Amino acid sequence: MFSTISIGAISGMFVVMGVVRATGYGGGCACSRPRGMARLAWLATVLAVFILAISGFGAPFLRGGQSLGGLLLLSHMTAGGLFIAGLLGMALFSAETHRFGGVWSGGAIRKFFFWCVLALGVATILATLISMTPLVEPQGIKTLSETHRVLALFLVMSLIGHGLSR
Repeated sequence: MFSTISIGAISGMFVVMGVVRATGYGGGCACSRPRGMARLAWLATVLAVFILAISGFGAPFLRGGQSLGGLLLLSHMTAGGLFIAGLLGMALFSAETHRFGGVWSGGAIRKFFFWCVLALGVATILATLISMTPLVEPQGIKTLSETHRVLALFLVMSLIGHGLSR
């Protein structure tokens, strides 16, 4: 059920951001065209999130109702490493150009989504890492797993918003 809701939410985000982009709301900003390492980091993050979303949200469909496992789990874990590297690169090479100057300067929507991607990315990673510690009991692991899924959904939506905003 969550996978179906996730696909619907992600599709809805594409529609909303398409409308926002078509209306030109949000203005332009100097950060609209990342250069060099910033672009590479953004592309690595997008590729990783694409693989993570397909393997994570699509697991029930791809594995006949079963949870994540086998080669799908291996691809999910491998893409997780690429995601961490891309997220770090985005923070190092793009954070300066995505600062808010004044109250709401040009490109505020894009800047907002950039910071959402970073914050939600860190929170999604932490939810998984904390669940792997011996301090968490089985019920806590289930709770953190669901938290990971919800945070990942908002992360994907934020990345879509960042990519489609001006």
